[in-house]
Amino acid sequence: DKKGIKTTDEHRRAIESLAPELYEKLGYYERWIAATETLLVEKGILTREEIDARAQALGESWGEG
Repeated sequence: DKKGIKTTDEHRRAIESLAPELYEKLGYYERWIAATETLLVEKGILTREEIDARAQALGESWGEG
């Protein structure tokens, strides 16, 4: 990644470390999102709470909340 947040190998590891039942349930791009969230939390860039709050705010602004 150009900003140095993740490498391809890190992202692959994060995808492969998803729980098997979650991995099977998620689609291709959903796995990418879940892995990216994991890496952001692992690296201390964002907390799960910050990610959840932003997702909720976006859902509300899109009329889904």
